[in-house]
Amino acid sequence: MLMQIFKPLEDDTQTFPGNKLGDVPNLLSYEYHKKWRSPGTFTAELPLDAECAGMLEADLLLHIDGDTLIVRDIRRDDRACTVTGEDLKGYTRQRITLYGEAQDTGTQGYDVVQGTTETCVKHYVDRNLVNPSDPHRRIPGMIIADNQERGLPDDRYMARLQPLSDVLEELCDGAQCGYDITADWAQSRLVFDFAAPVDKTGTNIVRDRVVFAKKRGNVLGLCREQTTSNYKNVFYATRANGTLAADAVTKMVLREGASTPGGPYRREQHVTVSPDSVEDMDRYARKEAESYTATDSFEVTPEAAADYGIHYTVGDVVTVLDEFTGQTTDKIITEARKEYTPGGRRISLTLGDKKPKPLNALNQKAEQTHYDVTKLTLDAAGKEDVRQEMAEQTSLFEVFNGLMAESCGLYQTVETDDDGGKIYYFHDRPTLADSTKIWKRTANGFAASNDGGQTWNSGHTVDGNVIAQMLIANKIQSPTDPSVYIDLLNGIIAAKYLMDSTTSSKVQLGSDGTTSEGMFLIRDGIMRMMLSSQPYDGVLSGWRSWLLTRNDLHIQGADNADGIPLRIILTRNTDGEDKIAFELDGTTRGQVREDGYHGWIHTECLYSETGMFRILFDESSGVCHFQVRQRDGTYADTATMSVAGFLQMNMG
Repeated sequence: MLMQIFKPLEDDTQTFPGNKLGDVPNLLSYEYHKKWRSPGTFTAELPLDAECAGMLEADLLLHIDGDTLIVRDIRRDDRACTVTGEDLKGYTRQRITLYGEAQDTGTQGYDVVQGTTETCVKHYVDRNLVNPSDPHRRIPGMIIADNQERGLPDDRYMARLQPLSDVLEELCDGAQCGYDITADWAQSRLVFDFAAPVDKTGTNIVRDRVVFAKKRGNVLGLCREQTTSNYKNVFYATRANGTLAADAVTKMVLREGASTPGGPYRREQHVTVSPDSVEDMDRYARKEAESYTATDSFEVTPEAAADYGIHYTVGDVVTVLDEFTGQTTDKIITEARKEYTPGGRRISLTLGDKKPKPLNALNQKAEQTHYDVTKLTLDAAGKEDVRQEMAEQTSLFEVFNGLMAESCGLYQTVETDDDGGKIYYFHDRPTLADSTKIWKRTANGFAASNDGGQTWNSGHTVDGNVIAQMLIANKIQSPTDPSVYIDLLNGIIAAKYLMDSTTSSKVQLGSDGTTSEGMFLIRDGIMRMMLSSQPYDGVLSGWRSWLLTRNDLHIQGADNADGIPLRIILTRNTDGEDKIAFELDGTTRGQVREDGYHGWIHTECLYSETGMFRILFDESSGVCHFQVRQRDGTYADTATMSVAGFLQMNMG
């Protein structure tokens, strides 16, 4: 089998023949998985010594068996060279849906389109691949086929920063249509076109009919899969990110023309929609309902592989006979897998949608939760609810251990993406759709949900970020300083600073750089108050304070003009009685005993409240003078006391 290698078109003047790099004539194997509504994938093997094999690199184009493909990965080992990638629809994965400046207001940044499904699909392709406002986003050589107004007659979509491939798949899913990007080799163009189903069922009288049935001898293998595990028929819709007072309304919505189901046949689902008005909620809810349909698909291996591409292809509606029930069913060929090996050629077809769509919905909800978590705020009532809940937990460890001791195992669902990567779901019910408790593990981390995947309330990202309702741990420690930690087991917080959000006020613990050890209140870089185990030799400035202690307490005021510290000391005397001492420059200048009467003051003069009387202590002569103030302001003795005794004087 021949493989041709081309450089992609880099501008509109280049051609495919002019961009051809070479041929590989002897492929070892080739497998192509074509999908109707999303990019297909391929794998090709070629000998290590194949001609032009050394030219292969990412983003080159290949042409194999009529298929035009994009190289994504190249792997070489000691046996062969393996090339993998996507078909031309892979370009839709390389763009997200941007929006024009004119739509930044009024539509909240969404690119909104309305019309037939084909109109909507081609709008987003034109805006993001063919004629984007930024020329760097354009795919050179790509054009859009004429609009034939196919699909739903009144479709509508709001896109914002989504992968273009996801938007196209959702639109086509809802209309039961598809799309394709093909190479026009004569004109050197890439052509995007919408694809409506082509009726080739057994009752069709216009086109060739295709009926797969074992009794007709045209089927090597046939497998049918039916499931309602993801099926919902009653939807309660709420409006997301709304601004209207009526946005709080929750509406019950049924599928178009459906009667209200009840009892064991009722399957309810909550959906969040973003309509322009509450009146449009039904339309958007029914759009969401397309992700919750029953699955009924066939895997068919036709006997004549050469018929694919000639009598039928992806997008054709064909008839299949279920040998077990004897019933015939009309289904769209949604996927085709063709394999070429030295042993021959094999084709396998998928009729109908086999992929459970709610997995995609879960993924979208997880992505939305990731962004919403960054905007979460707790109001006062919410905080009080958390406090109340914590107060009711007599022992969190007992609750946790009780949950772990319950006999409830997990079921596993594995989803494989188009690149071969796997997403793991662990859930509490046999099917993911019926589960309430779900764990999800991806390359970005893991998350947990207790409401069936509608929200992800806890998790751990690969970057090390943790989202949790409550954290239970013995100790939380700084990664760079082991002396900084929170010991939850013993109720210890070890830190150097406690500060407010502005950092202008802080409490410093430990040493302030002097001989003192304790707690220091600092405002705007100035020490204002302290509680220390040693006398402080620094400067205090600022506020009055109340301090309480069981032992000695030193209250030190601001230094006086001479730099001499003033201190009041609450302590106990040597005889066991409490006292208040007054100290200046390290020397006790007076004290009051605990009875309130006894004590002493180290002073030269002691004055009455009015200054009329004073006691003068003359230390040099050993005489105490009791004096009264004269009219001229001087003081005269009324009595004296010395070691000889008390001497009273009469004043004239």
